[in-house]
Amino acid sequence: TAVQCQQCQAETSRIEEHLDQFHSNLNCESCDEHFNSVDKFNQHKVFACSKLIVECILKGFGCNERFICAKKKNHHLTEQHQQAIIKLVHQISSQFNDRQMDIDLPRSTTAEACIPTTVQFEEVYEMLNILASGIETLVNDEQRLRNESLQMQITLTTLKEESSKLKLSVKESNAFLEG
Repeated sequence: TAVQCQQCQAETSRIEEHLDQFHSNLNCESCDEHFNSVDKFNQHKVFACSKLIVECILKGFGCNERFICAKKKNHHLTEQHQQAIIKLVHQISSQFNDRQMDIDLPRSTTAEACIPTTVQFEEVYEMLNILASGIETLVNDEQRLRNESLQMQITLTTLKEESSKLKLSVKESNAFLEG
């Protein structure tokens, strides 16, 4: 028999399930936003929470950072994440090399069927090598830019000090000339 929900007037045969599903009193642990529906709460956690803290998917490759999901792009630019990508690429490349050494293609029609797969593996291997090389270049560029930035900060500090000394000297000269 159908029962009418007191909160939304919907007809349902399972009132407890209906109340849990559509009239729950849920709060997001990350941002403290309130939800009255399990569906809306789950959607929020997966797609919308701006303060949800997650672990990196490359944790097994050394990227142990936890970060706010909304700042995923910033996390992907960190040195730790870049190094984890390099480890992943090297592992995939190593596995590919091991498989390629194990492949002994017989001179039959099955060998012809395997050749396109081998070509695909070789293309993936090349792309991974290019990606790994690009990532290493980016990491090196990042370090170089950090060093240049530090050098510029030191130069700026020195220039500020010299500017202050020059201003003081000008004030003293003006005071001497006027006095």
